[in-house]
Amino acid sequence: MPKYKVGQVYKMQKPFTSTGTDAKERYFICLGRSSVFDTPIYLFSCTTTTNKKAYFGKDNVCVEFEYSKDLFTQPCLICLDNLFDNMTESEFEFYDPKFVGGISFEKLREIKRKLELADISPKVKRDIYNSFVLDGIIV
Repeated sequence: MPKYKVGQVYKMQKPFTSTGTDAKERYFICLGRSSVFDTPIYLFSCTTTTNKKAYFGKDNVCVEFEYSKDLFTQPCLICLDNLFDNMTESEFEFYDPKFVGGISFEKLREIKRKLELADISPKVKRDIYNSFVLDGIIV
């Protein structure tokens, strides 16, 4: 049984950076895992951003989220072109993720639809679709 499931949202308690310059606490949305036949198994996730200007014109691969006192502290979005597909579970856990909730079925449906257009490998897309099914999310 996987520890991290599709649609779960985690807030990293340790500062995270993908560029080396903007380390801060971040929210991650789990989108799935690589195949159980892969070694090691990777988690697929997206981090949220409030910088909507940076993704202007990319509506076809971005999913927006509204403020929610229990989930997101301000309106934000994820860009599926910026999927993290090379982080193992232990690397993910290094940042001390705290489970904060799950995203709605409607948002999961939007993510799955927009994945078709995202600039990620066919294998990663297939693994994400399989994760949806394995986690019982039929959208």
